[in-house]
Amino acid sequence: DSGGLERGFLLNRASHWYALRRVRGAWYDFNSLLAAPQHLSDFHLGAMLAELADSGGNVFVVRGALPDREPQPDDACERGRYWSPEEAAAALAEAVRAASEGDALAAALAASVHESQRVLERTES
Repeated sequence: DSGGLERGFLLNRASHWYALRRVRGAWYDFNSLLAAPQHLSDFHLGAMLAELADSGGNVFVVRGALPDREPQPDDACERGRYWSPEEAAAALAEAVRAASEGDALAAALAASVHESQRVLERTES
């Protein structure tokens, strides 16, 4: 039930750990194998959790208080930055397009170029 007390999930599949987290009322997949965080519908979230549990993966539920402050789109730190929902969707769409054309290098470059454009926009304003 994604409408309950859950604030997130820590998942493990074949020694790969990743997180699903509710941000501003919407669920996101923060898997490092993705070009950007991916928005999840409640249906997709439930199906993903059920499939992982059925396949022998681990699902850990995160409940209770998380940090008070929600990340802001312009926040950045030395290890990364926060994406707006629109930026994440654009980066994912570009990565999927490049991957569908069989070009893994283009997919990686698309994510990098998208980030570089964002940095330039911030420095120019």
